[in-house]
Amino acid sequence: MTTLNAEKIDHVGEAIGRGARKAASRSSGEIRDLLADVEDLLSRVTGVDDADLARARERVEASLGRARESVVDGTLHLRDRAAASAKAADGYAHDSPWTLVGVAAVAGIALGAALARR
Repeated sequence: MTTLNAEKIDHVGEAIGRGARKAASRSSGEIRDLLADVEDLLSRVTGVDDADLARARERVEASLGRARESVVDGTLHLRDRAAASAKAADGYAHDSPWTLVGVAAVAGIALGAALARR
């Protein structure tokens, strides 16, 4: 395998890792926004003295804590799995470059045939 091919394979592995990190960041960002909105709502009802509302607020605060832990754990787990997948793909590409060339050629032919039919 030439150095140029190895560099291309490394670049693809890095791109996969970046894409996985972006997806994890985007989804966890949306969940963080939701949690921030719920916290804002809770802070607005803090001064209300209703006993039922106080109990509900405590339950929601406890749920928020668990949700926050879950988001952090899920994000870390997703990042670790994406990194492991990218590393495995990179290792496979280094071990079997001609197999990947064959798969890419077949995919290109199939895509070309599909586009030619249109």
